Amino acid sequence: MNNMSPRERSLALIVLSVVGVALLYQFVIDPYFQKRRELKAAIELKEDELNRNRKLFNDEKRLKAVLTNLNAGGLKTDVAEARSQLLYAISSWTKDSGVNLSSLKEGRTTSEGKWIQINTQASGTGPQKAIANLLWRVETASIPVRVTEMTVNSRREGTDDLQINLGVSTLCANPDGDKPETPGRRPVASIYGSSVASGREP
Repeated sequence: MNNMSPRERSLALIVLSVVGVALLYQFVIDPYFQKRRELKAAIELKEDELNRNRKLFNDEKRLKAVLTNLNAGGLKTDVAEARSQLLYAISSWTKDSGVNLSSLKEGRTTSEGKWIQINTQASGTGPQKAIANLLWRVETASIPVRVTEMTVNSRREGTDDLQINLGVSTLCANPDGDKPETPGRRPVASIYGSSVASGREP
């Protein structure tokens, strides 16, 4: 470089500087940021996995509590016993609430995983207060039960005389139910867990 003119030396230094920066970026800076991106992605993946595991753990605890409540609330392992318990309960609820029970029919039975769902249809008449008391007794029942459908109509215009058609179901443990429940659906047991509780009478 001693034989170069000042202008040539300046150009050479600029070229060497550019090459040096390019090499620095290629072999040091770029690998560093690439490794940093990979580590960040790995951390996010582990965090997602940890969150999923936490959710599964919390769901398991919650469902165990639900199952405990169901067992304490009269969960049966025999379909006939569970159906008889439900029919007796509906008869008692309507009588205690002041609703005149006009029809009580057994519905279809369906299975999903470890559970058997037993359906019943009931119809009755009574004033608004009696209908409200009936619904309160169903919602705060000590057995696993839930309302699947309901219609309330006025029998005579301008009077406090109503007719209620009520679909009610209960759960029964399925001893042969080893298949998992349908993915993406809310676990069957959790739907009934909220019914096994107490509340204030309206």
